[in-house]
Order: sequence, then structure tokens, then C-alpha cells
Amino acid sequence: MKEEILERRVIFDGEVIKVYVDKVKLPDGKEGKREIVERIDGVSILPIIDNNKVLLIKQYRYAQGKVVWRLPGGGINGPIGNPTEESKDTAQRELFEETGYKARKLELLFISGGSGTIKQKVYHYLATELYKPNNARKLDKEEFLSIHPTPLADALKMAKRAEFLNPAFSLMIIIAEERLRNR
Repeated sequence: MKEEILERRVIFDGEVIKVYVDKVKLPDGKEGKREIVERIDGVSILPIIDNNKVLLIKQYRYAQGKVVWRLPGGGINGPIGNPTEESKDTAQRELFEETGYKARKLELLFISGGSGTIKQKVYHYLATELYKPNNARKLDKEEFLSIHPTPLADALKMAKRAEFLNPAFSLMIIIAEERLRNR
């Protein structure tokens, strides 16, 4: 069932995405075309502070043209398809940059992939035992966001009402709530 790449044509090669069209040999021997967007790999973090609150973020997302609820996260350093940073290190870095906290415990909840046309891995972490280091957080120069400590029960209701643009955030909250409840 595997398809063989016969030819690749790169349409766009940016810092965050690469777009290409592959001519492929199909399992039946015929030729087909595959349009692919390859993104840098990333992380998302579900941070739980001591009073069982989730640090949710509200941020304007240009591609959607509106303010959305989200969790901390970002891209793994390195060129597309060749990360130079471990996902756990990225999770700590992004958590600190966006919230000012670091985690003593980072637990991988799951890894999601792209889709039929998007090639990417995203590592989803639960962050507990949070603490604030002495140095101040430093947002990326083009990043503006607000942090909203939200009771986990309320975040779970938001997840079940599909209030997060990214469905992986809802899944993270549902999985984490069950794990934390069963500890």
C-alpha cells in the first residue's frame, strides 16, 4: 500500500512551513499527485498550578482573524523536518516564555500527527508542580497574549463544548483531568 515518490517540486520553503507537490507511484502502478504542507514540529502544554487551575491563554490568531482560547505551546527549534531541540526542552521553554512558569514534572500525554496533506508531529504535555524561576518571562517580540488561570472543571466544560479552536487542546484537558482524578 506504500506510495513511492517519483518527483518532488518545492512550491514554497519558509521558516515555519514548506509546501511541495510530489508525483508518486501508486500501489497499482499508476501515477498520482500529492500536495503536502510540512510544518515544523511543535509542542503544546497543559499547565496545572497548585490550586488545580489550568493556565489558559487568550490570543489573537491572524489566520482565523479572531481571539481564541489556547494552551501554551510553540515550535521546536531547528529547520523543518530536522529539529535540533528535544520536545521536552521545547515544552519547558515555551511554558516559561508564555506563562513565566517552569514545570518540575512534564508528562507526555500523546503525540499527534498532521493529516492527509499536513506533515507535522506535535507533542502534548501535562505540566505539574509549576514554579516561577527568578528571571522574568520573555515573550517573542511579535507575541501578545493574556493568561487566564481557570479551574480544571471549567476548562473541562469548555473542552466538552468544543470552545478550543484546536481539538487537541480539548483532548489534552479530557485525558489530563481523568489522570489527575485517578491519582
